[in-house]
Amino acid sequence: MTVDLELKWKSIPMNYKELTLANVLKSGQAFRWNYDSVDKIWSCSFDDRVIFLKQDELNLHYSDLFPNGNDDNENKTTKNKSTEQFIIDYFNLKLKNNVKLSELYESWSKIDDHFNEKIVNTVNKAKIRNYFGIRILRQDPWENLISFICSSNNNIKRISKMIGSLCENFGKFIIKFKNIDYFSFPSPKEILEKFDFKVINLINFLNDLKFGYRSKFIANTTDMIYNRNGNKNDENNASCLSDLYNLRNLSYEESLDYLLKLNGVGRKVADCVCLMSLDKHYTVPVDTHILNITKKYYLTNKHIKNEDNKHIKSVRLKLAGTNLNKSNYDKISKFYIDLWGEYAGWAQAVLFTANINMEDFENSAASVVPATVKKKFPGTKDTTSTTSTTGSRNTKNSKRRILLKNLQLPKKPKIETTADLVPLA
Repeated sequence: MTVDLELKWKSIPMNYKELTLANVLKSGQAFRWNYDSVDKIWSCSFDDRVIFLKQDELNLHYSDLFPNGNDDNENKTTKNKSTEQFIIDYFNLKLKNNVKLSELYESWSKIDDHFNEKIVNTVNKAKIRNYFGIRILRQDPWENLISFICSSNNNIKRISKMIGSLCENFGKFIIKFKNIDYFSFPSPKEILEKFDFKVINLINFLNDLKFGYRSKFIANTTDMIYNRNGNKNDENNASCLSDLYNLRNLSYEESLDYLLKLNGVGRKVADCVCLMSLDKHYTVPVDTHILNITKKYYLTNKHIKNEDNKHIKSVRLKLAGTNLNKSNYDKISKFYIDLWGEYAGWAQAVLFTANINMEDFENSAASVVPATVKKKFPGTKDTTSTTSTTGSRNTKNSKRRILLKNLQLPKKPKIETTADLVPLA
């Protein structure tokens, strides 16, 4: 259904130091947000609706559209949440004890000289763009898991295209708005039932979509999760995900044990899921970028002080060699938890964003696929590909169809996706 309604906006009071959309949605946490650079509006589909966001210095403005064309319909909910409630939850806007992000920045700058110099002082001196308002999202654990399985040896641009292909080929069509088709992120059941729950056929299909070695990981993990609690008669497609969602109520160690048993999930991917969707805020994912930041700035004694500027303890990091081996991963992660405390993963995200030159990662993947590959399922006619934004299709470019055997990179669509970066840690 094509919707011609104007968006009707509501607002949530929001200082940029508590949330800066551009800093969060382009940081490599989530991969389906589209940005309209003309109207300065972010958009993304979630289950039964499309959410639109924009921001000024004092407010976060939001609107939504549903399949029936209504906007801001509080009677329709995504997992029993109104749009405002969903936004508050998704952006982690209500932390324990009403902790403010600006307060966390202040505490990190007091105990960490590099954080203070890189984030606070440089902003105050107006040398670079500000890095305030970087929050860790509270994403859907299933989408977060599959997204970071796709992140292996990859960059954000290509990950976004892969996730967009999954949405368009397996998700539910939600709505068309301003020539954009929006799709939901598919459940394990929606993915498997396309091939009568035969994993090998799914692997072959994902290979055709140019997922490479990740095809097997995604197919096997989808099958593993579905077969734990899956029910083919479950219309809500939720029963198979109960164990995964319940990890929010379990310890980090229990969550890590569960995730590491899944195909294609190593320590870094598991830690990203723990941090970005399972409420383990102290989790510090470590990759080569964090390793390099650590070696450059943190191989000296760090003196932790309390609010009265009195010395409490010193933390010292000594690595075993220069590579990111298991020993160094554990040491680096523990070091930052000791240094930054309960929200160590949040502090790491800020420094990651600030220390990475984002422009260096444009078109960094060895091979890039079209923004979304739409492949016909067995029994239908032509196998074609279409240009799309992540989780949505730009119909202005839909005529650009090319055979999967001869994929070519299309021209850049007008609707922008997240920046061409490597994913956050």
